[in-house]
Amino acid sequence: MIHDLGNWLYLVPVAVFLGSAFESLSYFSLRKDKVSQIAKANVLKTAISGGSQVSLGFLGAGPTGLLGGFLLGLVTGNYRLILIYVDSLRAYRLHRLQMKSMAAKYSNFPKI
Repeated sequence: MIHDLGNWLYLVPVAVFLGSAFESLSYFSLRKDKVSQIAKANVLKTAISGGSQVSLGFLGAGPTGLLGGFLLGLVTGNYRLILIYVDSLRAYRLHRLQMKSMAAKYSNFPKI
């Protein structure tokens, strides 16, 4: 039984990254007072995860369906939370000259 799970261990870091990204985005959204958007993302994540797991279970996918559905739910939830900030991120364009001037301005800060 344990030997069958060896191939899935490579997806553990992916699942941990996606789960922590979702939590981080949720906390950031909470800080920006986007509670309704967090609720929508949670509902979507759970619906996609559960729906795909059940559907893949009926198709006979087994553990692959469970893990795939879980990851699909996390990807969908993260995507939904990222969509909240796409427009505001486009407003912040970084320019090389601005970055150089800011680096020169703050070069005296402690370098650790």
